[in-house]
Amino acid sequence: MPAIMTMLADHAARQLLDFSQKLDINLLDNVVNCLYHGEGAQAGAQWLDHSSLQP
Repeated sequence: MPAIMTMLADHAARQLLDFSQKLDINLLDNVVNCLYHGEGAQAGAQWLDHSSLQP
């Protein structure tokens, strides 16, 4: 994944996980659409592998 895409994905993830702010439904919708189409599923899996969401 290109560096700029990684930075954008990281920014989106941080924004979605910032529970001190109102949930951005459009951003969530865009992320979900990316995960269901094309390389988004692979990128999502990689993000989960490296995220702090792991137990």
